[in-house]
Amino acid sequence: ASQEWACTTDWSRDGYQRVLINCPQLAVEMAKQGHALAYSVDGEKAAPEVLAAQADAMKNKRGMWAKGSTHGVI
Repeated sequence: ASQEWACTTDWSRDGYQRVLINCPQLAVEMAKQGHALAYSVDGEKAAPEVLAAQADAMKNKRGMWAKGSTHGVI
């Protein structure tokens, strides 16, 4: 099934010169399915909704969390 997402951009770029695009609903859905990891860009905090969706995916072992999660990153 296809879905349309409301996305915005100010055409700013990251360190690799990729255009940064903000799609809040897509980010939540991907994190909820365990197909995305919440992170921040340029010092902004990750959205609480994405963090909550990621926590739910981790708890329910969906997607990349199917085999559990780490206790830290080295």
